[in-house]
Amino acid sequence: MIKSRKNERVIAVSVYCVSDIHGDLERFDKLLEKISFSEEDTMYVIGDVVDRGKEPIKLLIKIMETPNITLLEGNHEEMMSLGLDPIHEKRILHIWQWNGGENTFRQFIRLEKEQREKILDYINDLPDYMEITVGGKRFYLVHGCPSDDHRTRIWERVEKEEDYTELNLGTIIFGHTPTIMYMDVDKNDHLRIFHGKGVIGIDCGCGHSMIENRRLACIRLDDMKEYYV
Repeated sequence: MIKSRKNERVIAVSVYCVSDIHGDLERFDKLLEKISFSEEDTMYVIGDVVDRGKEPIKLLIKIMETPNITLLEGNHEEMMSLGLDPIHEKRILHIWQWNGGENTFRQFIRLEKEQREKILDYINDLPDYMEITVGGKRFYLVHGCPSDDHRTRIWERVEKEEDYTELNLGTIIFGHTPTIMYMDVDKNDHLRIFHGKGVIGIDCGCGHSMIENRRLACIRLDDMKEYYV
């Protein structure tokens, strides 16, 4: 049983969830336009906005400066935070760069010192899960896998056949694992959102250039409508 309830919110407006954008600012902007995202709406980005894509820092800054978008920590935000922390060995930085962080690192170091400090303060303070209530329904948002353990929440993967309803967390919305690993594709072989036992996976491969027909997926929690770009 997962006990924690500290990151809990009750929400009465349109709420969207997206994950694993991985620096694809162009696709993210198209998604915001497609859903007609407004100041009255709320969005949760469930980790991994940085690394791999063309504009990770611009994307991170946009999310950081948009008050009605909340970013949760993913494993790539953790790698960025650790890699840029001078107390760690150089190998930590190299591990991050090897895992897709090179472009993020190069864009980050070109920023003014004040902007770099703001970004570091922001990513170091990210929640690694969130519990919300929308329209009377409970949702547990997490990048990796629901747990009381921090590392599990951002690094581990949801198992396709496992029944997560026993955790009594409401519906678990997660990213991190591209849904192709659950073989969730539509008739045109496009990745689509995965619906498991008490879990919904929304990483449709946006950050993986090697995945053919990858998409950025979004789900509106008010009515569970799905959007793809």
